[in-house]
Formats: sequence, structure tokens, C-alpha cells
Amino acid sequence: MMIGNGVCKMFSRPRTRKAAPSLPGTVRIVDEARAVVGQESLAIFHSGRGMMFKANRAGAQIWQALASRTPLDRVADEMSHRYAIPRERAEEDIAQFVSNLRSAGLVAEEA
Repeated sequence: MMIGNGVCKMFSRPRTRKAAPSLPGTVRIVDEARAVVGQESLAIFHSGRGMMFKANRAGAQIWQALASRTPLDRVADEMSHRYAIPRERAEEDIAQFVSNLRSAGLVAEEA
């Protein structure tokens, strides 16, 4: 359907919202991971895989929390306040980042 100046408007069913991923349980940084944390970024080297990973300031904050064993729910509160985002969004971002770290072999579930 064309609306106004040729702008196409599509009609569809309302989106159903995906359930937010829950914050991961206790994870640990693997021995093969070496990180350099800057004020605005993070670089992680996985010595076993010979790969380098980079992240932004928020990723650096999450990494430091993992390194210091800070509970991730506290990090969600801090990130929500610092970046003026809803806490749910902070939880989603943390869960996704930790999932990416896990997939890269940089963190593992705590036994």
C-alpha cells in the first residue's frame, strides 16, 4: 500500500517479543585468555586458538566484572544507570556478550 509521497507501508501481525535471555550463571575466564583492557575498549587473545577478539567499553566492563567475579546482575544495574538504558536491555546485552565469549572459548561455566 502506498502512503503519501510514495512511502510504502506494510501491514503485518503484531510482533511477538522474544523472551529475554537470562543472565548466565557463574562463568570463569579460561586460562588461555589474555586481555588488555583500555578505557574505551578490550582486546582478548586466546593463546590456544591464536585468535584476537575486540570489544567496546561495555564489553570491557563486562570482562572486568567476570575477572573480578562481580555478580552479573550488579553489572546490569551499573550498565543500566551508566548508559541510561532499561535494565532488561542491559541484561540482554550482557547475556549476548557472555554467549559470544563462550562460543569463542574465552569463558566456561563454573563447575
